[in-house]
Amino acid sequence: MGVGATRAYGEAPLAHGDIPLLTVPGIEAYGTGFSDATFIQNNFEWRDMMTYNRENHTFKFGVRYAKDDVWKGGAKFANVFTRPQFVFDDLFDFALDDPTTEENIGFNPETGENKGVDFRPYFPSLGIFINDDWKVRPNLTITLGLRWETFFAPGDYDNFFTGTVFKGGSTFQERIANSTSVQKPPLDGTDYNNFAPRLGIAWDPSGKGKYSVRAGVGIFYDRFAGQFFHDAQTFAPVFGIATASKNTPPVVPVYGLSKTDKSPWQFPVIPNLQKGLDAKGGLIGVPSELGNADPNMRTQYSINWSLALQFALKEDFVIETSYIGSVGHKLYQEYDVNRFNGDLLDGRLDRLNTSFGVIGYAQANGNSAYHGATASIKKRFTRGLDFQVGYTFGKAIDTASSFGRGLNIFDPLRLDLNRGRADFDIRHKLASSVVYELPKPNFPGFLGNMFQGWQLGAVTIIQSGPPLSVTCSASFSGGCDFNADGRNDDPLNTPSYGNSLSGLSRSDYMAPNRIFQVNDFPKPGPGRVGNIGRNTFENPGYANTDFILMKRFRVPWFWGTEGANLHFRAEFFNLFNRVNLDRAVGDINDPDNFGRSTQAFGARNLQFALKLEF
Repeated sequence: MGVGATRAYGEAPLAHGDIPLLTVPGIEAYGTGFSDATFIQNNFEWRDMMTYNRENHTFKFGVRYAKDDVWKGGAKFANVFTRPQFVFDDLFDFALDDPTTEENIGFNPETGENKGVDFRPYFPSLGIFINDDWKVRPNLTITLGLRWETFFAPGDYDNFFTGTVFKGGSTFQERIANSTSVQKPPLDGTDYNNFAPRLGIAWDPSGKGKYSVRAGVGIFYDRFAGQFFHDAQTFAPVFGIATASKNTPPVVPVYGLSKTDKSPWQFPVIPNLQKGLDAKGGLIGVPSELGNADPNMRTQYSINWSLALQFALKEDFVIETSYIGSVGHKLYQEYDVNRFNGDLLDGRLDRLNTSFGVIGYAQANGNSAYHGATASIKKRFTRGLDFQVGYTFGKAIDTASSFGRGLNIFDPLRLDLNRGRADFDIRHKLASSVVYELPKPNFPGFLGNMFQGWQLGAVTIIQSGPPLSVTCSASFSGGCDFNADGRNDDPLNTPSYGNSLSGLSRSDYMAPNRIFQVNDFPKPGPGRVGNIGRNTFENPGYANTDFILMKRFRVPWFWGTEGANLHFRAEFFNLFNRVNLDRAVGDINDPDNFGRSTQAFGARNLQFALKLEF
């Protein structure tokens, strides 16, 4: 039995907090966004396991209870929402101190106070498992297992959680339009239907240890992250996060610096923000941001399977080939659902639910898939040499490639439009590593000690590039947001040559060249989403070798009669000084760099180290 507790503490410090975060097209963002915050979390765990052997069976039973708790801690983020963030349309407006929007305005609808709230959530979970390793024959083992686990509905000690209540509607959009936000736990209950069977087989067909066939399949459930339920739960009706815009008079932006250079900050007060709430739990006169979850959300899970064949070519050589597959279902995703195609065509952003702006609605509706094949040869360290070489061919597909907040879903009703290569998908990868101990020279005395014991090592990776999407980050008024739903970063239409390119070299990505032109991509019609898809093009590939030279020197006279060891290491990163380009620019709103890679990974770097061990 074991009991454990850990305490995590983190800070987001702030320098020059009197300057707000400023976003201006054409220049780098200035100021600091999320900051002036402290996070403290306590993780408690109790677990126990029992093993029972009977004939050719080895049974294991176990239980684990854990709770992520904020006892004497929590998300102390109240000051985060006392510092506004300004967005300007252009440099001229910036020079005139005339922002288009002012965001991140924490507002207490009861008192009118400009402040957020410290949040103290907790997340308990329970897991139980049984496992049997069955030695069917000397050369055959079957592993059977079943795990049940549940992640209880989260709660908080101050009842600050907010949740969505639907007030009717026959379609999802109608339910969002009629929904209200109230003080309640984010989930209406706990998903207990989380049974995860597993099966594994290990078989040696020869019975002599020369061959190995391994196969397995299993279901695996995964808990939601605390951030998925906004561990800084600052939403109406508890607190509102307001956005003032030129389009929301009389609540309009007021630009200025803080009157103080330390917390509590005193930025200009937004005029005409009214106390109280409307009938749906939103702020009065200005839409507020909302981040709630599907009250009936289920637990995400994956089904993983594999088949591997191994052959001992010689006593120190092993050849292996394998197939690995995985699918994910009910994956956690959060994205803005308070929007509809064509909303801005009349020049005004109305949204489905007029009481709120962005409604980040957390759901378990994502899917993913991976299929890959690998082949490798390994030599264990004998006769001064150790090496392995492996090749992987695979493909990963999903609708989003993060754990799920603020995702760029093109159309909330058409998740299939986002289905494409995962952001991290690497189609081909060749990796190798080698360690070689130089032969001992036949030198006596000092020379023998100096030249013996040297080791060389190298790690090489050669792989194709990750995928690249072509989108436009400009707003509807800036000529993009083609479906006119109030969210930018929309895809365009497919060019005449299709939605992919082949035969590209590194020079094609570097100025003065570029892999495509802005004019190659037709813009969709008003109110429509582009058809090019997500992650259809490819970024530059990557090839790198890191090299190491090392030796241990014996220093018998350093410390009494035992002596000491002096370790020397010389490390060469990017040994051949190859230019490995970073991801290319796929945003047509950056026409100068569109279709080009403007950054590269590090050049050759050398470092030397000495370590004295005694």
